[in-house]
Amino acid sequence: MPSFARKVLRQEVGVVRLRECTLGTAQLAVPAGTFVNVFDPNQANLDFSGQSLFQRAWLRVASMDYRVGSFNFQSGAFVSAQLVQQAIASGADFEVHERLSAHELDLAIDEVIKGIRVEREVAFNTIDGLQYYGIETVASPHTVIDIGNIYFFSNPNGSTDRGRSDLSQYTPVMTATGREIRLPVGLGGSQQIVLDALVELTLPADDASTITLLNSDWVSWGAAAHAYNIICQRTPGQDSALMEKRRGEAARQFTKLSGRRQATLNRRIVFDAPLSGEGYPEGALDPSIIPGIPGGF
Repeated sequence: MPSFARKVLRQEVGVVRLRECTLGTAQLAVPAGTFVNVFDPNQANLDFSGQSLFQRAWLRVASMDYRVGSFNFQSGAFVSAQLVQQAIASGADFEVHERLSAHELDLAIDEVIKGIRVEREVAFNTIDGLQYYGIETVASPHTVIDIGNIYFFSNPNGSTDRGRSDLSQYTPVMTATGREIRLPVGLGGSQQIVLDALVELTLPADDASTITLLNSDWVSWGAAAHAYNIICQRTPGQDSALMEKRRGEAARQFTKLSGRRQATLNRRIVFDAPLSGEGYPEGALDPSIIPGIPGGF
């Protein structure tokens, strides 16, 4: 399954969905503490002479956001009186956003990812004889939302047979330190417990951080709908009509993809309590009262 970097998702939203983003490559090294001057000769165009192109647009370079003061149409330089917070290397890629800042697009992406659920196998090693395991951080940076099945591998490193066994009993419990699962008996050490779980995804804030998804279009359409919502709020009067139409188109596409790709969890039936009858009505497991079995088992 492919992985997508935050920067790739943001550029897909800005370039493909919103069509408001310009991509380029800086040809000049700019040290920290100096004025912003991101130069790319491929952006130069004499046809822009006399126009205030890219003025007040947002520039994302070296993981930092700046506001463009002016654009030099002869050289292709984006200039700002702001000081460079993190040194810009020659060859660094950059983004210029004309409607929303890169940070705002990141927030739109995060809003969508919070609602995505995927079915994943989450594995962690056993401790000899331990009968309880915390599950709050086992899928970090993601979060386990629900569990459909639990099994363990007696030989997790086995090349031909890892010795899978399903756990017929386990109890999820909420404790003061978070959620945990409790087992009726402890497993041996050097084994591995695997949760077949529904997981809520999280994408770290760094541009290079990645998330594993089958396709990126699900996220980009949802983020576009959120972005258009912000744009509509900033657009006066009747000028917002087109943006509202685009927002509806993006929302419908996201809803369609959600119906196809939102994960469902196959839950295996397990015992709620040990076979001794604990937790059941008195006599419920007494073989002498089970209909159709004279004399018990």
